[in-house]
Amino acid sequence: MNRGRSLALAALVAATLALAACSTGTGGDRAATGTPSASPMAASPTSASPSTAPLPSSKQLAAALPAHGDVPSGYTKQDGGVSDSGTTTKPAGCATATNAMGQVDHAAQAEVAYADTDKGLLYGVGVYAFREGPGNLLDQAGTALRKCARYTATDPDGTTSTVTLEKASFPKLGDDRVAFQREAKGDAGITLGMTVAYLSVGHCGVFVAAGGVSGANSALAQQAARATVDKLHKIC
Repeated sequence: MNRGRSLALAALVAATLALAACSTGTGGDRAATGTPSASPMAASPTSASPSTAPLPSSKQLAAALPAHGDVPSGYTKQDGGVSDSGTTTKPAGCATATNAMGQVDHAAQAEVAYADTDKGLLYGVGVYAFREGPGNLLDQAGTALRKCARYTATDPDGTTSTVTLEKASFPKLGDDRVAFQREAKGDAGITLGMTVAYLSVGHCGVFVAAGGVSGANSALAQQAARATVDKLHKIC
């Protein structure tokens, strides 16, 4: 890979991982039908009655994240987690589709991102604790997905990607989940495919994303989601 392409790929890797962390779509039953779920999650601001138990701390949430030994060889931990990078979208209304968990303040969070930049492979997980649960964010995101199947995303540094979202199936994990395939084509003509999913577990929300230049990696995303949800059941 020549230096120019390597630099372009590195920039798109960073932009796509940040965007994926703030993306969402329809999943679960909605992934198959494209219609709002009839679950309590979609019907009310909370997924269950408010718990009297204290919310998990950021340290507790961090313990639920995948450690380096849990990811495939060749990946290295990235600085800055998977937080939003200030990306803007056109149409502007698609911002909702790229910032699902950010629609409500969270009490605690923990994030980790890994990448094999030589091969253009990405892997990220974020967990968030909400005082009143993730609410109906998944349902709201499903509405945004149907309106923003294709849009343009621009990073603060001017990097532009044409993004397409498509509903995807995902295992029944946690209380509810949404999932989609995300494809981003950058200015340099490099295309990255990602499997992205959001899940709710009690008062906690989970984000997972995996993929790269070789396409979306649903198996890795599902593996990460399953392991993370299993740990969160004990604290959320």
